[in-house]
Amino acid sequence: MAKVELTIKFTDGAQSPRSEILNVETSYPGDLAGEHRVAHILFTELKVTVGEPAALKHNAVARRWLDFPNQPAGIERGFTTPAKLEAIYARTPLSRTSQL
Repeated sequence: MAKVELTIKFTDGAQSPRSEILNVETSYPGDLAGEHRVAHILFTELKVTVGEPAALKHNAVARRWLDFPNQPAGIERGFTTPAKLEAIYARTPLSRTSQL
């Protein structure tokens, strides 16, 4: 059985340090790669938890798509009529040799 000990030191504006110590016992032996992965995951989670959140980029892109073309788009625009199909077909090279 391996033991993992995590010590976190906190310092406020007056520079008075405080620390928290946590212990976890695992049911399997550790190795260097696994220990590195655990440390990396913990550090990443800590940065996300206490850090300043980054500005969301996808909202700005989505907003531009919602504003374009700034007019209603009905579902009927996705379908075509027989007259439009005939006009499209008339412009194709196949229209000279075959019929609808």
